[in-house]
Amino acid sequence: MKTFKEIGLENNNDKITYHRYDLIYPIFLEPLRERSMNVLEIGLGDGKSGTGKSYDLLKEYFPNSYLFIMDINHEFYGDGYEVIKGDQNNIEDLKNVYNRVGSAEIIIDDGSHHPRHQFNSFCFLFDKLLSNGGYYIIEDIECSYWSKDSEVYGYEIGYDNIFDFFKRQIDSVNSEFSGKNNPLKISFITFAKNCIIIKKQSDEEISLNKREYRFKHML
Repeated sequence: MKTFKEIGLENNNDKITYHRYDLIYPIFLEPLRERSMNVLEIGLGDGKSGTGKSYDLLKEYFPNSYLFIMDINHEFYGDGYEVIKGDQNNIEDLKNVYNRVGSAEIIIDDGSHHPRHQFNSFCFLFDKLLSNGGYYIIEDIECSYWSKDSEVYGYEIGYDNIFDFFKRQIDSVNSEFSGKNNPLKISFITFAKNCIIIKKQSDEEISLNKREYRFKHML
């Protein structure tokens, strides 16, 4: 089978040609390649200069999957995929995606790149739509470093920052020892160049959440 990098280069996809996500994604995604599952990506792209065509990359990389794409401008069907029109920052549109998709083992946010939109989409989709044990990837987090008066797709960045939320989740991931809640059931968070990868707890991990810490007397 072709590698993530090989497929991306053939499709001139900027996930590989510029972002070089091929250096990190296969570490997490390679074991899932042959599964029959749903994959959701936010953002269709315009197909110019490698900024789109992710459906070609993802469909070939996950040959047994069904691909859903949420896009603010388009809605249509293709061979093994469908595009659902909706705004990732609109809760009703997110609910519509949830109702149509049901569940997905992989969600990739390559939408507006605005930190507030990324946060709102994550909070809903990670909780409601992502399967236990699944992966949620937020791409193009570079906008969190931009000046407050910068714009992305017409949205002013302001003071939003996607990193602040995930930095605060360290205690939640270690809830057994910290005493903090982990309502989203986050298993782990990986920070990489221009992306964040978040894994949702598996059923086995969830079963351990109520376990009493054996060294509780040391806290």
